[in-house]
Amino acid sequence: LLQAAGLEVPDRCQGQSLWPLIDGEIAPERFRETAFSQVRCTSPWPGHPLLPQCEPRRNLMALTRRYKYATSEAGDGYMLYDLEDDLNEQNNLIGHPDFAEIEADMRDRLLRFLCRAQWTSS
Repeated sequence: LLQAAGLEVPDRCQGQSLWPLIDGEIAPERFRETAFSQVRCTSPWPGHPLLPQCEPRRNLMALTRRYKYATSEAGDGYMLYDLEDDLNEQNNLIGHPDFAEIEADMRDRLLRFLCRAQWTSS
């Protein structure tokens, strides 16, 4: 937004400007190799006597053009999908020996991102 408004982007800002993508200066497939997201999971109605309750937690995800990988906040991988061969995400490949290198690569991407972002679990 800062770049689109013609303002200087401070060095402390993390992330990558979307402006070159929006402006057509860069093709979508060249914009970003991996996207990351975080979802905070909580009980829908805390304390409701008829609904299951859970402790608040965060799940993390790394997504490339081909693979989708997710972990719990504790770092336990629970989801790995090959989006080229399984677009509907029906075959979870987590722990599959043929995909051990892919799983390790996706975990590494996620950990490197968390380090760059100085992410904490609190």
